[in-house]
Amino acid sequence: MNADIFAAFFRVGMLGFGGGPSAIPLFHTEAVKKYKWMTDDEFGDTLALGNTMPGPIATKMAGYIGYRVNGIIGSIVALVAVTVPTVLLMILLLGALQQFKGLEWVNNMSAAVVPVVGVMLAVMTWDFLKKSGQSLGWARAVLFVLIAAVLMEVLNVHPVFLIIAILLISLLSFKKGGSVMIYWYIFLAFFIPGILGYGGGPASIPLVEKEVVDRYGWMTTQEFGEVLALGNALPGPIATKMAGYIGYMEGGILGSVIALFASVAPSLILMILLMVTLLKYKDSPKVKNITKLIRPVISVLLGAMTLQFFMTSVDTSGSVQTVILIVISYWMLEIRKIHPAFVILLALAYGGISGFL
Repeated sequence: MNADIFAAFFRVGMLGFGGGPSAIPLFHTEAVKKYKWMTDDEFGDTLALGNTMPGPIATKMAGYIGYRVNGIIGSIVALVAVTVPTVLLMILLLGALQQFKGLEWVNNMSAAVVPVVGVMLAVMTWDFLKKSGQSLGWARAVLFVLIAAVLMEVLNVHPVFLIIAILLISLLSFKKGGSVMIYWYIFLAFFIPGILGYGGGPASIPLVEKEVVDRYGWMTTQEFGEVLALGNALPGPIATKMAGYIGYMEGGILGSVIALFASVAPSLILMILLMVTLLKYKDSPKVKNITKLIRPVISVLLGAMTLQFFMTSVDTSGSVQTVILIVISYWMLEIRKIHPAFVILLALAYGGISGFL
């Protein structure tokens, strides 16, 4: 059991180029399609609740799913698998990759993955939208999608507030310094961004910079920017890579562990408690109604992420190459049913080779 948990989230961590959002389809593939640890509806509920809380979405998803499968041990195994390998990779390769970070073939590897992730997100978007139409009726589903799209994409209302509003409406209707102190400073430096960083890992980066550059002076703005740039070139959630690396530089292995714990644990514990409570009443008609109402919001969230990935790909790779990669990715993922891991690895190889040509 724990071996399956480790293998599943190791693949997610190592292939999640682009941070937490790009890992969501991989989580879905492992937890829903491959191991069947949860249904589509339960995955959607978990994703929605995770987006209402601070901290990286990837670690919250991994920690909760691991806990659901095998309790606290499963949660720890999942977190280790999704974070530690990429943190070690970042620490080991930081010096070596510094001299290659500006090379075209390195940049092309990451750029080639973007359309693949876009296709995976587009497929998930359609799945959620289709389930919304089936459960709510297409008229109501489309109406909710349009309302959510206007609120989030036009009026810039944060999805946290929209999801919380749905939860509240449903619940109301239901009711009718020294060698020792450095570790404390490391904990505070990453606990505060972890609690306040609504919007996933990228949203916490300015808060991390405020702590490690302005407050504690552990690195300069330029050094922070270089670490951030390299971290974005490696797979896995950016928040945990930054925490693990900076914690290691300031406090060694123990410092890295403390930084990772501070960044991940508080929001994960809250998520587990809330999900356990929600699942306790999962057969209630009102709780089921929450799932139905949240699906259109998730569809808009995934759709916006899909569009963002496609637009990024057009900017970095050009429209022709983006369209070609989208078509090939869709054919491999949805028609040939090839595991996303192999598609991403092929995209990385293609990007690296094209950089030499």
